[in-house]
Amino acid sequence: VGDYVFQNAISPESQVTTLVDYMTQQRRWKSFFILYPNNEAGNEYAKLFATAVEQHGGKIRGREGYAPDQMEFARELLAERFGNGASGYDAIFIPDSPRVVGFLAPTLSMAGMRNIPLVGTARWNTLELLERGG
Repeated sequence: VGDYVFQNAISPESQVTTLVDYMTQQRRWKSFFILYPNNEAGNEYAKLFATAVEQHGGKIRGREGYAPDQMEFARELLAERFGNGASGYDAIFIPDSPRVVGFLAPTLSMAGMRNIPLVGTARWNTLELLERGG
């Protein structure tokens, strides 16, 4: 950042690039959905993710924003958005907190998205996510 100022955190660009490199190169995943909070950070991560996926030859099959304070994700809404589980996605990218993912994951499961990996940012690197998931 400067001669005497150092960045002591991983940047959004670095997080997304590393994640997409792994998913497309190691896992051979190419088709993704982005489910993101409609705020500055969520929009930034969604844009970075879409760009990185396209640069790696993958495709974004869809994206959906939600209100940043939203905690209720209706099964009917998700089933409609995701085509009743017949998605064709290799993974769903959710750049949000473990708390929100804890609400989203069961709803996605009820909507028929049980076998699709959910991926996120470094914020997920916490025991809170495991505790919320049971």
